[in-house]
Amino acid sequence: MAVGERIKIWTDLFSTQFERMQALAFHLPFVRVNRHEFLLRNLRGVCTDEERVECLEKSPAQVLPKETVHKIAYRCIMRHALLTAVLSALSALPSNYVILFIALVCDLIQFQLLVFILAQKLYYLYRHDNLHTADADMKANVAKVINMASAIMIGAHRLSQTMKSASGVLAKQAVIRFSEYRGGRVILTNIIRQVCKWLGVQSTRTFMTLVIEYTVVAICAIISGLISFWLMWPMGKRLVAHLEKENQEEDTE
Repeated sequence: MAVGERIKIWTDLFSTQFERMQALAFHLPFVRVNRHEFLLRNLRGVCTDEERVECLEKSPAQVLPKETVHKIAYRCIMRHALLTAVLSALSALPSNYVILFIALVCDLIQFQLLVFILAQKLYYLYRHDNLHTADADMKANVAKVINMASAIMIGAHRLSQTMKSASGVLAKQAVIRFSEYRGGRVILTNIIRQVCKWLGVQSTRTFMTLVIEYTVVAICAIISGLISFWLMWPMGKRLVAHLEKENQEEDTE
């Protein structure tokens, strides 16, 4: 068997298993979004009771002004982007390599799960059907959410997503290397000493060592959080644009 054929077989197998894992993740209770509860919670205070009932029967995009739906959608995107940023920042805190590796795996999982959750919420704002209905429809609905999360939210931008993630890893490595470099450590020490002087804190050698270590960890955590935010925010906006386009095409038919 040729090398190219073997690579294709292994790639297809990996893709199949990955899709199965995504489908299993979608069945987790905390990943599935209840349409009725979500809409009632997010429409409170932005429309009348009559409009809220109509939104449940149809969709907010069919009832409310575009600006109102945009406001709710972007609020959802912001919440999920901030949440994944905080979780990513926390995953970068461990210094033990084994724990750090486990945390990084958990970070990848939480990001994907939050993408699934966000995809459902945005779908409910712009479409009228419920993704969690009879078991017979679940397979098609799971495929629909996975398609939204993978093909639409990422799609042709997968390379840029990878570049962003890689830039985050490189930036964290640069911070660590800088702190280990003698000249870099001197710069950090002088900055921290100056800050301590302004705050009236006495800086001993042991204290400075601890502060430098915690400062490097904190900077790496902030970088991880910013990268996750930088990934999630445009993904949500792309799905909003796609759903709006679908609605416009249906209105013109």
